Amino acid sequence: SRTQERWNSFLFNAFQKLEDTETRDLCKSGLPPTKRSEIWTILSGAREKRLRDPGLYTYLLIQHLKETDTNVISEIEADLNRTFPGHPILDSKEARDSLKRLLIAVSYFKPEIGYFQGMNFICAALLLLSPDEDDAFWIMKAIIEDLAPYIYTVQMESLILDSLVFKYLVKQHFPELSQHLIKFECHIENYFVTWMISLFLLVFPTETVFRVWDCFMYDRYNVFFAIALALLKLNEKKLIQQTSDFDLFECMHKIGKNILDADTLIKIAYRKFSSALDKKYISKIRQQHQTGLLNELKVTRIRAKITTLQKITDFEYAPLISLYNWYEARPRPNDGSLGDLRPLQEILNREFTDCCIGDFLEFTCVMFHAIQASKEASIFDFKSFICALSAFSRSNLSTRLESCFHFFDIHNKGAIERTHFSTILRILAKFSNSTNEFNHCESFISMVFREAKLQDGKLCLEEFKEHAIKNPLIVDLFKIDKVMD
Repeated sequence: SRTQERWNSFLFNAFQKLEDTETRDLCKSGLPPTKRSEIWTILSGAREKRLRDPGLYTYLLIQHLKETDTNVISEIEADLNRTFPGHPILDSKEARDSLKRLLIAVSYFKPEIGYFQGMNFICAALLLLSPDEDDAFWIMKAIIEDLAPYIYTVQMESLILDSLVFKYLVKQHFPELSQHLIKFECHIENYFVTWMISLFLLVFPTETVFRVWDCFMYDRYNVFFAIALALLKLNEKKLIQQTSDFDLFECMHKIGKNILDADTLIKIAYRKFSSALDKKYISKIRQQHQTGLLNELKVTRIRAKITTLQKITDFEYAPLISLYNWYEARPRPNDGSLGDLRPLQEILNREFTDCCIGDFLEFTCVMFHAIQASKEASIFDFKSFICALSAFSRSNLSTRLESCFHFFDIHNKGAIERTHFSTILRILAKFSNSTNEFNHCESFISMVFREAKLQDGKLCLEEFKEHAIKNPLIVDLFKIDKVMD
């Protein structure tokens, strides 16, 4: 056929640039299944990459044998049986072993990314086209580095940002559908991330996906914006007809499963949404909306972080947000001091009236000073701050004693200095409304440090307790258990 002749010509002139319109038209029409893997290797740039470093795949496997990353290997092995279970070609020991080797090599060539969600499905699909692991490896390498670099980034920041770009495109092209999705809290940007992680492999039937990938190999990453919009166009009426969140979510979950007519899907993508294929157009949207999109991304992450802390601490959302805003905006004086902490005290007094944390400010100072002294300020993040606050506001004094001890014992030596014990007891005495007994505490500490077995002038918590349980006033003050763990 004429199409077959044109593809034979393309393969014969593999390294000569063909007319853009001719190559694109060939890709849109669909590649010959028997030549698909070979053509993808050329279109993606994988063949040129392999010529520059032909032994890389074998080298990476040898490196794996020397430097086994058990976490990565465990993740890969766990995903093997979840990758197209029951598939007539892939569901065999030989095929699983081949997929495992391929995933190991892919996870090692770019260590900062490592093993990435969705790689198992993409690599399995590549092995379906060609059992040659080396071919599949180089195409996957080209996808990660050149064809879809926005997907494979640390924490997927670029992909999440582009999901918001897609949300903007949906609003522009489908205003009624966009409002309908919002009404039922159906977040289209989340679906876009899911679709992109597997390069639509889990959205469409396999042959439809391969037709989409034919276009992807030529038009690169941006083709997925157009394909995703075409997918919504084909399902627009059906989605708008859904009158409950359950029905809408069910419809979205199955949105591409029955699309066997790849020609229609691709025609809609290229004719109705050609602007989404334009790199300059998408870049312009990113630039125009970057600040707003990044703020939305930031808000989403903060909301997720606060929600998690709610579950851990039982604090309400509003006070946690107040504390987070203070934490992020707090001054960081160059002289190493803590600066003015009165805003924090105001938040504690205003937001936590139901908790016994009136003097938590002093404990906050203890935490800051201890961590600054250890030169490990990174260990004091917002989560550790809130968890410490929760422990003090919700727990008994014995637990508070242990929390204070561990903040001073930064390097986990198991013992702290006399002055640190003195500070701890002063704070806890305030919590127990027993500040009048502080002089007794000081005398008690002096006695303990004279009689106890010290470690380089420091005392461990258990030995402190052993002396404390012999002192009725201290036992009553700090509610120290008489039965040691």
